[in-house]
Parts: sequence; C-alpha cells; structure tokens
Amino acid sequence: MFLLALRLAHAAAATLWLGGGVYFLVAVRPALREADEPLRVLAREIQRRFGEWAELATLVMLISGVILGFERLSTGDGGLTYAALLGLKVFAAGIAFWLAGIRPARRAVRRKGARRAAPEVIVASGSLAFLLGVVLASVWGRGLS
Repeated sequence: MFLLALRLAHAAAATLWLGGGVYFLVAVRPALREADEPLRVLAREIQRRFGEWAELATLVMLISGVILGFERLSTGDGGLTYAALLGLKVFAAGIAFWLAGIRPARRAVRRKGARRAAPEVIVASGSLAFLLGVVLASVWGRGLS
C-alpha cells in the first residue's frame, strides 16, 4: 500500500509540474504578449504562487522517485534496459528542474540581465522524463501493488 501511495504521489506531482509548464506555454505566455502592465503584475504573482506548488511537486518527485527507483532496482526487475531508461528519465528530469531554477543559489540572487532558460526546453525535458516514466510503468509495471 505504501508503494502504491508513492506511485500516485509521484504521478500527481509530475502531472502538476508538467501541466503548469504546458499551461504557461500555450495559454499564459501568448496572452501576456498583448497584456497591459496590471495584467503582467498579476501574472507574475500567479507565477510566483504556482512556483511554490512546483517546488513542492519537485520535492515529492525527488523523494518518491528515489524510493521507487531503489525499490525496483534492488529487486533486479527490468535489468539493464530498465536501468538505462531510468537513468535517462532522471537525467531529463534533472535538466528540467535545473533549468526551471529549482536550485537555491540561483533563486536566492538573480543577477540583473541574467537570462532564463527557454520554457520550451524546460517543458520538453520534463515531457521526455514524463514519457519515459509512462514507458517504464507500462513495460515493467506491477499493477496496484
């Protein structure tokens, strides 16, 4: 039951994190291009608040992912192919987290003129990690255990 709860938490956190990025790309950013300053201020506040949820989702994904990955690898299920795909998933997720600014030094002090990573790259990396997770769960899944 514990592993099922972890799988559900992992999936929900990934959905929240990635869904927020896609929503920003397809709805918020295009609307802001033509928005006046009060709407831009509101959008920054909304993004700040979502950022708090995204940080929580990141923490949930990291903790649950480590436990679930260790559990699966320690049983020997999946073999080398599973381990390689899991490694690629972790790498893609790490890139997405890093580029999104989930690192204390960058969030604490933002240099003036510093460029942000393109949201498309962040969402693409997160999407790759999500899709690899679907493949891993589909091919090596254990049902509801």
